[in-house]
Amino acid sequence: MREHVDAVWGWDDGIQISHFDDRFRPGLWQVIQVDGRDVGVLVVEERVEEIYVARIEIGAEWQGRGIGTAVICSLMDDAATSGKELTLDVFHVNERARALYERLGFRVVARSETHASMRWGGMFPAGSCDPAN
Repeated sequence: MREHVDAVWGWDDGIQISHFDDRFRPGLWQVIQVDGRDVGVLVVEERVEEIYVARIEIGAEWQGRGIGTAVICSLMDDAATSGKELTLDVFHVNERARALYERLGFRVVARSETHASMRWGGMFPAGSCDPAN
C-alpha cells in the first residue's frame, strides 16, 4: 500500500499515522493467513445494499500466488448469497489489482482523481468464481 500512497500523494509518516488512528476499527480488521502465517489484512464493511471491501493488502512476498483472488472470490460468494453488490475502490496507479478485479467481473462505476470505484453486481451464482482464473 505504501508504494501506491507514495505515488499518489507522497508519503508522510505523521499523516499516515493520523489517518490510520482516525479510521482504525479493530472489530473490522481481519488477518489473512496461509499455513498459519500472516500474509495480509482485510477490512470489509457490510452495508444495507452492498458489501464494501475497505482494504485488502497482501504482503509483497505473497503476491501473485492467488491469495487475493481467493479472498475476493470468497467475498463474491458472500455477496451473491446475500443478494448484494460487492464494491471497492482501487488506486489508479495500482494497475495490477485493477486488472484482477476486472478479470473477476468488476466494472468501474466512478472515478476520482486518485481512485476507481468498482462494483461486482452478483451476476453469477455463489460458487462461480474460480480462484485459478
